Amino acid sequence: MTVATSSPVTSGPASTAVTLTRAVAVPPELALAALGQVLRAAPFGLSFAGTHGGHPLQGGVLRFVVPASTGLAGSGSAWAPVGADVARRTVDVSLVATSAASTDIRVSTHLPRARALALLGAALDAVARHAISASAFGPPPIVPHVG
Repeated sequence: MTVATSSPVTSGPASTAVTLTRAVAVPPELALAALGQVLRAAPFGLSFAGTHGGHPLQGGVLRFVVPASTGLAGSGSAWAPVGADVARRTVDVSLVATSAASTDIRVSTHLPRARALALLGAALDAVARHAISASAFGPPPIVPHVG
């Protein structure tokens, strides 16, 4: 199984939009489940804000909100370097099935480019590892959150 990286793409001359794509050798359903589990858990701690354009397995886009105040050790602490002064704090995620057993995961944001690339790359790597693990060994057990 391969995790491939495409080159980051910026859009618009004055835009700070950053899009990053990873190809993951798992079905879209496993990629979607891994996204929901990994992005909402520590260290990323993103909040699910909803979808637009339909269900994510049918071309819709998932929207997550980056924590505004992360601290240095709390859930979402990975985003502390982004800073509190960023106006648009969202991450959009879309899935594109390239075959029955392979999915491109695309994330887009307007966070500062250098910081966003590092954080989104780490997030996509974690999602890919989680999805590939679930594909090979089955889904991890559900552990209730306490606290």
